[in-house]
Amino acid sequence: MTAIVLNASSPSIIVVEESIHQDPEWYHYAGIVLALTSGLFIGSSFIFKKKGLLQTKSLYGDLGDGHQYLKNPLWWTGM
Repeated sequence: MTAIVLNASSPSIIVVEESIHQDPEWYHYAGIVLALTSGLFIGSSFIFKKKGLLQTKSLYGDLGDGHQYLKNPLWWTGM
């Protein structure tokens, strides 16, 4: 990158060369893979928890609204 600096105290122009650090190309692909896998884990966690809550509700009826879901292994899988 080239930058031109004007010096106010003297009528000269200073050209400054800066090197730009570039990350390896695989960083881009690693970022995409991490974003997709994290989305997959978050989405599957939501599904496991929801299925665990529905299973608890079907097993215990209205009592499933309390803390009975804590005994459900499917709900814990989602955690």
